[in-house]
Amino acid sequence: MNTQLTRARQPQRLSFPLFIALAMSLVVLVVALVLASQTYRETMAQSLADQEHQFDNLTRMLRLRVTANQNLITAQLRLMAQSKLQEAANWPDRERFLPQLMELLPRSGASSSVFARFDNGDQLMLTHQPDADVRWQVRQFDAASQQERLILLGEDGAPLQRSHHDVALPAHLEQAQFEQALTSNHTVQLPLMSLWSGEPPVIATLQAASNHRSVFGVTAALTDIRDAMVQQIGALEGYLLVIDRHSRRLIHGDPALLGDNKEAAPLLTDLSHPLLNALTQARSSDLDRHDLHGFTLTLPKGEQWQIRHLDEGSHPDLELLYAVPADLLHQRAVTKARQFTLSLLLCFAPAIPLIGWMTQRMSRPLHQLTQEIGRIGAFELDERPLPEAPVSEFHALVQAIRRMRGALRNFINIGESLVAKQDLRPLLQGMLVETNLALQAEGGAILLREGDAFTLAATCWHGRELPPMTTPLSLERHPLFARPLEGHPHWSDLDDSLWRPLSFFGERPPGAGVAIEPLKDHGGRLEGFMLFVLPAMAPTRRNGHLALLRACSGSAASAVLTQRLLHEQKGLLDAMVRLLAGTIDAKSPHTGGHCRRVPELALQLARCASASQEGELAGFTPGPDQWEAIELASWLHDCGKIATPEFVVDKATKLETPYNRIHEIRTRFEVLKRDALIATLDERLPSDEQAATRAAVAPQWRELDEEFAFVARCNLGNEFMCEDDQARVRAIGKRTWLRTLSLRLGLSDQELARLPAGTEPLPACEPLLSDRPEQRIPHAAPPPTDPRFTLRPPKCLYDQGELHNLTVSRGTLTPEERYKINEHIIQTIRMLEALPFPHHLAEVPLMVGGHHERADGKGYPAGLTGEQTHLCARIIAIADVFEALTASDRPYKRPKRLGEALAIMRKMTEGGHFDPTLFALFVSSGIWRDYGQRHLSPAQCDEVNEVALLAGL
Repeated sequence: MNTQLTRARQPQRLSFPLFIALAMSLVVLVVALVLASQTYRETMAQSLADQEHQFDNLTRMLRLRVTANQNLITAQLRLMAQSKLQEAANWPDRERFLPQLMELLPRSGASSSVFARFDNGDQLMLTHQPDADVRWQVRQFDAASQQERLILLGEDGAPLQRSHHDVALPAHLEQAQFEQALTSNHTVQLPLMSLWSGEPPVIATLQAASNHRSVFGVTAALTDIRDAMVQQIGALEGYLLVIDRHSRRLIHGDPALLGDNKEAAPLLTDLSHPLLNALTQARSSDLDRHDLHGFTLTLPKGEQWQIRHLDEGSHPDLELLYAVPADLLHQRAVTKARQFTLSLLLCFAPAIPLIGWMTQRMSRPLHQLTQEIGRIGAFELDERPLPEAPVSEFHALVQAIRRMRGALRNFINIGESLVAKQDLRPLLQGMLVETNLALQAEGGAILLREGDAFTLAATCWHGRELPPMTTPLSLERHPLFARPLEGHPHWSDLDDSLWRPLSFFGERPPGAGVAIEPLKDHGGRLEGFMLFVLPAMAPTRRNGHLALLRACSGSAASAVLTQRLLHEQKGLLDAMVRLLAGTIDAKSPHTGGHCRRVPELALQLARCASASQEGELAGFTPGPDQWEAIELASWLHDCGKIATPEFVVDKATKLETPYNRIHEIRTRFEVLKRDALIATLDERLPSDEQAATRAAVAPQWRELDEEFAFVARCNLGNEFMCEDDQARVRAIGKRTWLRTLSLRLGLSDQELARLPAGTEPLPACEPLLSDRPEQRIPHAAPPPTDPRFTLRPPKCLYDQGELHNLTVSRGTLTPEERYKINEHIIQTIRMLEALPFPHHLAEVPLMVGGHHERADGKGYPAGLTGEQTHLCARIIAIADVFEALTASDRPYKRPKRLGEALAIMRKMTEGGHFDPTLFALFVSSGIWRDYGQRHLSPAQCDEVNEVALLAGL
């Protein structure tokens, strides 16, 4: 009974086929299209006929206008032919007729100028310039003086300017044309004339004066003719063409027809426009067969042009044509037909609102669902209310879309949590919450294996996180986890006994079950479980939830494995870096803590820099990945020293070097031989002569003792060695001694290879100190070159020459050994560039490779300036130098006190070595003080005047 009442309350839902009623709109549309098509065809035919008629009317109007212009020009010429101007014999008399000519000229809008030629060769030309500041221009050519005069007149005819200059002969009427006009009783028309130098070509109409001694003419430029027609008729949409019938030249045409041809009157055959080519072929083939009034031309590409004669054959020498594209006429007809057809379609407008209302009413819910599916396809999964409609199929579709949207939103949230969170515990907690929402579960947990037990990595119950549990869970003996421990998924309905290991959730919900999904790595090893407490539900729905849980468990297992691998690899990388740094420190007992202490200083200075808001440092805000890169770069800043020989790093005196001690033993044998000789000689001398001999050699012994003491002091390298001391060492080295033992005995093959070839005469006189060729050790292979580095290798690998080493001006290292020391940064860069660093550590080689560069660009290995050097490299540079100055384990110097070290670094900063901003931050932050308290002896921790150190920076 209750079931029947529930069904009665449900709204009656209709079937979707009722919406087929919308097909009536299609019927209306088909009827409208048929009527519109028929109307369009009929209107198109009528419009084409109307356009052809209008074109004929326009052609007749143009012909009438051309004829009127010709009649007006003829009348002007007759007036000029009867005027007294023909009798004027000099220029003043002729100029009196200029006002009459001015009155005459503007009457024809197509006339450009009037001119006259007299029988003595004089020429006069008056040009009207309506758009110029100077309205009238008069040109006079005096044949007797061969001079041209130019008179500029204002609007009222008053002269504004006069000028004259000599000309050889201006452009003028040819004698034949002049005589033709004199002998003709009618007007003569001449095409393409330039009546004066510098004037554009015009069409000239000539008339002989009544005395038959002068010729008068009126000229018209083709552009003026077109402008006059436009003023009286309107805009011309086609082309005006003037063609010489005899020479087949284009006297006038629009620039679009001429193209790149700059000739005044080009032959039609020289022009490339398709219209002119077709016109040329038509005129040459069947000119006589063309209608006198016009004809139609078809171009090679099918384009048609309507051609009309405007002069009706009145000019035997000229042909004036008007050309209009037929497509233009067709386009007008199409426009008119479309307008009429559109008007017809608008008659169906009253039916559109009705159909639209019905369509909107019936399709609005479906349209909303379509939009929602589109948003889901674009992964816009925000919660929005879905429409309802009285259709059962539509209601089922709404429910399916709602479930699909929720599932996709949960999956995306799970993926975002996998990407956004790097720590394993927050990542698993976020993933658990999203999976719990997707499953609509009571709660869930993720357990991870820790040795032989399991720990709760994430928990949630009714949407809230439970307090963490540190006590490991032993699950081996509980039947609920028997199958999951074997790696199989498991579902079980819960009772009180099975709920016992899950009691950390709280009270068992009635009728609930538990789904457990094992988490395995790629090798199938069990890493943990995902378990969810699900409410009571139908088996079909439960199977869907278990499939969803299986998919989520794969992501969780991948996340666990990835995070553990990342942490293990990061730990391995950190251990390898510290192992490498420890190896470098252990390699030399004199720099045992350098690679460990520099990172401490560099990281402290980097933290102060990130907290600073001054200049470049204001934008220095490293994230976790950047801090990891800075720390790694600090530990690896000297990793290239692993390739630097230990004897170079630890060289405490100038002559200290690994060498074959047979040379020293050979010298001792030489001394034994000298001692044996001296003892034998002493035995043969009386005792008084022995005493005298020793007294005589005593001054020489004292001199040798003093020279040896000097050489020994030079060997220490504690002070700067001036040129005088270097010269004295070389002078001492010139002393000779007698060698009686062979240099070749006791040497290795490599040493023997460096000795000069040939016999060795004994005894040999040797210098006390020397630079022998065999003491120069060559490179085993040519040093590699890199255009990035300004550090250049020396000619040989090492030079063990005694004079070469003893005369080093500063310190104990020769240029070869100094290069070997400095080369460690190149080795560092090459080593680090060879490593496949991940993206967030990609700048480690830049951070490390620049810590020996200087702010002024004089550092090495690349000679970069401060702006070109990475900020972290500049930080490491300060830490590196400060640690080196204060270190107490360097054999070649005593450790500096804090004040001394900072004063030296202040001078280095002034000399362009350090970044002034970073050095000032290093001093003001007090990092040096904390470092001294932890690592330096009390004697090194003196008072430091920070104000003086920072003054002027």
